[in-house]
Amino acid sequence: MNLSQKLCKLCPDATRKPLFNLLRYQKRVFHLSSNLRLKAADSAGETRKRSIKSTLYYVTAAGIVTVGLSYAAVPLYRMFCQAYSYGGTTATGHDTEKVSSMSAVKQKPIKIKFNADTAASMRWNFKPQQTEITVRDLNK
Repeated sequence: MNLSQKLCKLCPDATRKPLFNLLRYQKRVFHLSSNLRLKAADSAGETRKRSIKSTLYYVTAAGIVTVGLSYAAVPLYRMFCQAYSYGGTTATGHDTEKVSSMSAVKQKPIKIKFNADTAASMRWNFKPQQTEITVRDLNK
């Protein structure tokens, strides 16, 4: 089967002028393919717009989360420092009801330890004369 016979099968009116009909058929195919290219370009443009919009949503959400976490960081840090006596915050004292309901143990001596800490940035040096003393109840 030669080329002209193949073209006749593809394009039915290719009986008289095969070369002219071939060119006309190629124009038709080119026109269809260019339409497909335009449609593909439109869908690619829409896909790109959708992608840009999605990226914008993610960036906006990340910004909102960052701002929210920055506002929540200060109270959370204070709670952490109070719980673990960190960052210059001293631990809270005992509950007064609990302390008032305690009874004194007179047989046991009390050991008091002295601590002389300063901030690392200060060039002061404190040292207690005694590191600890033991006190016994004198009202026996």
